[in-house]
Amino acid sequence: MGTRSSDFNYKVALASGLKSLQLGRLRQAEEQFRYLLTRFPDADGGYRGLAKVLIEQEDRPAALRML
Repeated sequence: MGTRSSDFNYKVALASGLKSLQLGRLRQAEEQFRYLLTRFPDADGGYRGLAKVLIEQEDRPAALRML
């Protein structure tokens, strides 16, 4: 990741996605995790988070592909 601000942005987006997932706001969680995939493709938090969203949406094949 590199810079301090990008680390901060990553952590904020990850926390926001996890909170949305915890609250059952799957669309918001999916948006946050997709943002992570776009901005931080080398970090695995977005992939794991999106896989969790897909499992909640009962799309296990897509979740497995994500991982």
